[in-house]
Parts: sequence; structure tokens; C-alpha cells
Amino acid sequence: MIPNSRSSSARSPACGRGARSTPEAARGPWQWRWAPATPTCASGWRATNVRIARQLNRFKNVDFRPGLAEEVHLLFPAASFDLVYSFAVLEHVRDVNATVRAIETVLRPGGRFAFVVPMHELRARGPIPDYAPVHGYADHCRVFTEAELRARFGGRKGFRLVKIPGAWKHGELPDCFEPIEFGSFFVSYATD
Repeated sequence: MIPNSRSSSARSPACGRGARSTPEAARGPWQWRWAPATPTCASGWRATNVRIARQLNRFKNVDFRPGLAEEVHLLFPAASFDLVYSFAVLEHVRDVNATVRAIETVLRPGGRFAFVVPMHELRARGPIPDYAPVHGYADHCRVFTEAELRARFGGRKGFRLVKIPGAWKHGELPDCFEPIEFGSFFVSYATD
């Protein structure tokens, strides 16, 4: 999916330490830029992740920068990337439409936006307890459904949606929930 040419570039908004982008950089000669990008990460955590990613990185074609996915158009020039890959980010942002517009701004014509979001369709089997955030803050702002993803992105050129099954981990959610479908959605499309 990543064009293999010296002039190609990719970007991966994430909220970690480069575990996704660093291996990808090893597979090709493109310029790779990565930034912790979810607003739920405290600013110190983002800075810490960038520092750790820079220390662990051994590839000259990888550049780590802090920033938010919804502000990517302020951090990079328009039409500067062939691919933007987002892993587990869009479920955290407050305004999906604004974030997607910002990402599309930095994509070159014909560039691809590929992303993964959780596929967590659950059924309540009993009373739902009061919500207590695990990390002290609301982690996911939304849950995407297949119907919503198809409605929002299905008309885009080269649209593709793949369901990636996951393993239900008992005890991570209250016992009143049972999975209907659990895993991730992989979505990609090309810009005009």
C-alpha cells in the first residue's frame, strides 16, 4: 500500500512509541513521519513517547514529531504525503470530520488514507453499572459501526473495509456485556 519510490512519504498518527511506523520504515525507502496524535494523551505523555521513539529508532528515514491528528494540516504542507496510516486514533478524536479533513489536506492527489478502528459490537445481558474510566479519563469518544464506516467513506475512490476478528478478553469490561462482534475494522480509500 505504500508506494515504493524515493520521493514517496507516509505519515502515521498514533499514540505510542513508534511500534507501528518504525518496522514499516525498514520495508522501504520512503520518508516516514510519525507523531503521537490522540488528544486523550496528556502533553507530557506525548513528549515522552516521542523521546522514547527517537531513542528506539535506528532508521534515518523516520522523523518523530508531537502533534494532534486534527492539526496535521498545520504541521505539514498540503499534498505532502502518499499515505497516511492511522492505527487506533479516530475513536479518540472529538471531531472525526475535522480530523479526516486535516489528514486529507496533507495527502497528495490519489494518496491513500488507511486506518484501523475498534470493532466492538456488544450486547448488554443485564443492568449496566455506572461508568468508571479505567485511566481516569474517557478513553474512546465513539464506537464505529460497519454501517457508519460504509456511509461515511464508502463512496470514496478505492474504498475498502475489512473486518479483523479479535479475541474477547473476559474481565476487561463489566460482566453484563457480551460480544456480538469484536476486533477491528481496517478501512482505506484514495483521495481525488
